[in-house]
Amino acid sequence: MIKLLYGCFKMAWKKFCRYVKNVCLQEADNVSEESDIVVQMLSRLIDEPDLCEALIDKENIMVSDIEECCKGKIHIKGRNVKRIWNYLLKRRKVQLSVQNIVSCYKVLGMSEELMDYLREEAENIRNLFDAETLPTELKEMV
Repeated sequence: MIKLLYGCFKMAWKKFCRYVKNVCLQEADNVSEESDIVVQMLSRLIDEPDLCEALIDKENIMVSDIEECCKGKIHIKGRNVKRIWNYLLKRRKVQLSVQNIVSCYKVLGMSEELMDYLREEAENIRNLFDAETLPTELKEMV
């Protein structure tokens, strides 16, 4: 029974990957999915980071809460989660907030992408109402 369920799950996952490759990424006008939907898709595609990056490039999204992206998968798929989060930062598709900055710092450490994000957004970060709650090492960056 477990083998049957696993086989069904694997087949559904492969079909979902094909759908993303052949429909979502191929439709020229399909660039405005809701951010929450794309975040869910990224979570399901965690084992396909190249496909995740292509989806991030394609969609006009702004992730409001980075922790929702690949939620609960950092401990089992850490490398891929970090890659996806770094790519979202690199492409400037993470909404600027102290919560998102701190979440990224906790998961990514001081990655190159996070440092670039902090440098480029420094003035906007200083203007956030809760900027003083940033950890000291992050305040020093802005």
